Amino acid sequence: MTKIKINRIKKEGGVKKEYVLLQATEDVNIGNYAIMDNTFDEDGRLSNIHPHFFHFPSKNVKKGDYIVLFTGNGKPYTGELEGKPLHYYYWGSNSPIWNDDEIDWGVLLYVATIDKKKAS
Repeated sequence: MTKIKINRIKKEGGVKKEYVLLQATEDVNIGNYAIMDNTFDEDGRLSNIHPHFFHFPSKNVKKGDYIVLFTGNGKPYTGELEGKPLHYYYWGSNSPIWNDDEIDWGVLLYVATIDKKKAS
């Protein structure tokens, strides 16, 4: 079971207003999670063309804390929402990720690195 849930994806308003709002359901290191978008082709089938992927940096957050990922640019910081900490992150995209007129899904992934090697 995931220790983070997606509360909302706001896709209208362009790169400066798009965001994904998540909340920790248990104490968790968010560095174990990533989010990506799923888009669909004209026939409604899942497309793997140009998915966007964001891996959160290592940070321990408490149960109930909010995490927001904005599409645009900015520097991470911690604020407050509804009396709870709100951890701000930025995808760093200059273009919208969430399509206003099309169906998009946000997918939260648990990330476990099994092996890695530098490309040569």
